[in-house]
Amino acid sequence: KPSNGHLAITSAEAASAWGTTAASIWPLVQQQGSEEKEVHYAWFQQGGLFYPPRSMELDRSKLIIDGKDCGRDSLEDALSAKDCEILVATTSFLAVPVALEEELRRGLQGAFLM
Repeated sequence: KPSNGHLAITSAEAASAWGTTAASIWPLVQQQGSEEKEVHYAWFQQGGLFYPPRSMELDRSKLIIDGKDCGRDSLEDALSAKDCEILVATTSFLAVPVALEEELRRGLQGAFLM
């Protein structure tokens, strides 16, 4: 479903261009009965943007999809790249303003959740 896809970018500065407050996106896994709703990611190998498109022709060989393209590039690589857009498919997520992200990380680490 299109409503389950969200674009995230690894640069707070670039994210700020889309609105007033840049946020860190934390996808959440939901349990529906005995079924777990999964989170999936896609990004371009070597980084880059989905929008605006580089050209009208999408080179799918450069697209990394988690769970399908294991070993070509990792989500960690994409997250550490500068200005890399990552498509996140999830039914729910938490948006944390960048100004509060470090405090959240410290709190989670202190609670042994991270």
